[in-house]
This record gives sequence, structure tokens and C-alpha cells, in this order.
Amino acid sequence: MPNVTRGDRAAGLMCYLVGEGKRNEHTDPHLVAGDGAMLAWHDDNQLGKASAMAIARHLERPNKVYGVDVQGGHVWHCSLSLRADEGELSDERWQEIANDFVSRMGFDDQEGTKAPCRWVAVRHGLSTNGNDHIHVVVNLVREDGTKAAPWRDYKTAQDACRELEKKYGLMPVEGPERGLATRGYHPAEAEAQARSKARAKYDTWREQEARQGRQHPVWRQLPAAERGARMNAELTADQPRVALARAVRGARPRLRMRRSLCAGCGSRTCLFGRGTPMVERT
Repeated sequence: MPNVTRGDRAAGLMCYLVGEGKRNEHTDPHLVAGDGAMLAWHDDNQLGKASAMAIARHLERPNKVYGVDVQGGHVWHCSLSLRADEGELSDERWQEIANDFVSRMGFDDQEGTKAPCRWVAVRHGLSTNGNDHIHVVVNLVREDGTKAAPWRDYKTAQDACRELEKKYGLMPVEGPERGLATRGYHPAEAEAQARSKARAKYDTWREQEARQGRQHPVWRQLPAAERGARMNAELTADQPRVALARAVRGARPRLRMRRSLCAGCGSRTCLFGRGTPMVERT
């Protein structure tokens, strides 16, 4: 399954993706897909910190030029992972999958009707559990300064993955059509979701206040204690739902999800700076 996260630090995310990983599991980090300029500059060359920073600057350019603020963060990140028993795909096949996925998510030019988003897909070897995977990183600010619409992006990503599984003959995700739970809840995942909800609510409230002439700092300028309190409020609100999900999962055999986060993304230097560890769910 896809796992979608949002933030506003492309440089931090890219440096993690091309780094050694939490357990030195990252090997030969390179691009397998992306917008034309990125592939022309970097092709499939091994990436280091300097190239990661250059890619981040390229991704961030529309956001810097137009000064667009995107609720929840303009850096959209999703990992796509195969089951370990599916083996490995070629770079060429991952490129096809990444291009199809980005198109289905609406991040391309939509057949000339919209300005495209800048994006890359990074491959850095197998996860610690042996899963072949890629990371898709997108700037939600399009080339003309308009915003890509991430509304219901998790549902859209799920649907896109099901279509791609059929198209490329990959093992299907456990989902509603098979009577199985589509999503589990790891504590770290719940924390990441709480952060995203807290920021989105704060951004909405801040915009409402601004219309009344009252100004408040942007999310990243809030004191850490206030951000933490808002996150904890969202975690508390989600406890009944998380408890139910765990109870349901405990009552049936634990099945490996078809798609998951890179097991290496437990780093606290990833998308959110002091982000939360995320591991593959089973």
C-alpha cells in the first residue's frame, strides 16, 4: 500500500533518501524517474549529499518563486514497496510504474490541461526486510504557481496502486474487496497522521483569523511546546479509532501489506526534521 506524508523540507527528505539509512541499508541511491530536467541532469548516476541538495533546490523552485503556502506542507512523499517474496523490478519497470502513478495522482500536466509538478522517484536498494521499493517526492506547487489538489490523496493513491498492480502483474494489496483490513496503525504512523491533521487545522484557523485582521505565525514558527500540544490533542481524539483497528487486527491472521513505507524511514532526520519513525507494517 502507499503511505503518504507531507512536509515542507525537501532538502531534509532528499538527504535522508540518498544517505546511508538507519541501518546502513541504503545502497546505490539513484533516480529512476522524475521530471525531464532532473533526469537530464542526474540520469541514473549515484546520488550524494550535493546532488540531493541540488535536486531539492530544483523541486522547491516554483514554491520559492511564487511564494505559495500549501496547507499541510508542499512536499508530498509516498513510498511504493513490493512484498519481499516478489523479488526485484528493473529500473525501467519502476520508471514506468512511477510515471503512471504520478499521472494517476494528477501531478503531471494532465495531457496539457495543467502545469506539471516537479517530482522525482528515488531508489536506494532493498529495505531491511527485503522489500524492493521506491520513494516518490513531489512539490505540490505547479510550474505556474497553482497548487495540485491533494484532497483525499491517500484514497487516490490506494486506487492508483490497485490499478497498477493489475497493469504490471504485481501481487494485489489486501483490501475491502477481499474482506480484509486495508490499513493498520503503528504508533509512529498515528503520530505522523496527528501532526498532519494538527498542522492542517492550524493553517485553516490562521487563514480565518487573517481574514479578521488578526495575524498569527506560520506553523513552523510556533513554539515546539504548542505544536506538541496540538499534536497530542489529535492523538487523543484518534485513540478510539486506533484501538478498534488494533482489536480487529488482533482477531485475525496478520497479513503483510502489499505496499508500505521503506523500513529505513525510521530516521528522525527525514521529512519533518524531528519526524516520527515509520516501519513496514505486517
